[in-house]
Amino acid sequence: MVVKEENEVQELETMLSQMKEIIIDYVQKGQEQSVPVVLPHTPQELYEIFDFDLPEYGVGAKDSLSKIARKYHCWLHVDGSWGGSAIFSREVREGEDWFRGSGNADSFTLNPHKLLGVPLQCSMLITPHEGHLLFARSNSTQADYLFHGNSYDLGAGTIGCGRRPDALKLFLAWKFYGQVGFGLRVNQALNTARQFTCLVKSRPGFELVQEGSFLQICFWYLPRGLEKANRAKITQILHERVNKTGEFLVDRSPLENIPDFFRVVVNVPKLSLRDLERLLDLIEEQAAVICWDEVLGISKEKIHCLSD
Repeated sequence: MVVKEENEVQELETMLSQMKEIIIDYVQKGQEQSVPVVLPHTPQELYEIFDFDLPEYGVGAKDSLSKIARKYHCWLHVDGSWGGSAIFSREVREGEDWFRGSGNADSFTLNPHKLLGVPLQCSMLITPHEGHLLFARSNSTQADYLFHGNSYDLGAGTIGCGRRPDALKLFLAWKFYGQVGFGLRVNQALNTARQFTCLVKSRPGFELVQEGSFLQICFWYLPRGLEKANRAKITQILHERVNKTGEFLVDRSPLENIPDFFRVVVNVPKLSLRDLERLLDLIEEQAAVICWDEVLGISKEKIHCLSD
């Protein structure tokens, strides 16, 4: 279960409480009727897994999750695949609350190939539980021709069996850049994202989908006269034309009940604000040469009415 908002935390606790009562009642009835009941754990050891992403959630939700996890013997997982590497930034650790409560987690995922630029593939799952073999059992391919029943074999702990270069790639990058270097990379990306957000907000015709909280800046561009037209269609057309120029390769994304929008992820040290300004210029240039009345199937008079 993925929990995002404070009200979802309350719903989670209610659900876990009801689930525990149902299972205990089921076990008791089975014992009374001498019916064997097969459960993965006893009710007192009932484990469910729920997690929260970083840095998406407020302090209240994360603190509450830690307490609920202890109360109901749940496994608390933190999904730091994208934002977790921001922990290398001292500015983030001391100035933001993104990691508050994550020290109470039972497991934490981290993908250095995403935020830190470590070569693909480089992922890790961290747990404070020494010798915990849950992950080895989950990921093992049961390759009998390689593994011969040893009680503890690290090779069986990943899908890649004996080919496990992920740790070496992170080790070499860490030795080269250092923790400070990784932190500066994160800080620069965050600063560039903030500047680009301000730039989008200040340009006529551009509209943020929502105020960004990390390195993804999501926005629409609506040419003059098309402010009330089909945003998804406009974005799809502009997205294709911008990429075909070869000058930029930019992404677009849909969300449930939200029209397609441009999605720019700022995570390259050499990326400058001037580069991002040029991207917005290019979107405007492409929009200016499109006959919108033809591609949208609406008359020029209708376009004029949409702008009123």
